[in-house]
Amino acid sequence: MSANTVFVGTSKFYELRGLVLLLYKIKERIIMADLKSIPPTETLYVLGRACPYPIVLIKKGMEKIPAGAVLKILCDSSITVEEVIPRYCEKHGYQFESVMLNEGSWEFYILKA
Repeated sequence: MSANTVFVGTSKFYELRGLVLLLYKIKERIIMADLKSIPPTETLYVLGRACPYPIVLIKKGMEKIPAGAVLKILCDSSITVEEVIPRYCEKHGYQFESVMLNEGSWEFYILKA
């Protein structure tokens, strides 16, 4: 046995197990949530901005917000919405969702893991 081994009584074990299961269920609800229904912590307006400016602002915005928060982006650059942001989110393990508002403009939601 290592020096860090901790013995937990049976009742405490089941109590801890229950807490872990509860936290897991809460995490699953957050992950499965419709991102646009979660109030964003911050909103970025990158309308009229060409790459790489939007992704630079998004990276800075994501650094500012805490884990579990949502960043909302208003964007009109199709290359940014269709390729750059999804690639960035997949690289960092962030959940994302895009909503087309009208022809040529989108709302994009990113959940920081």
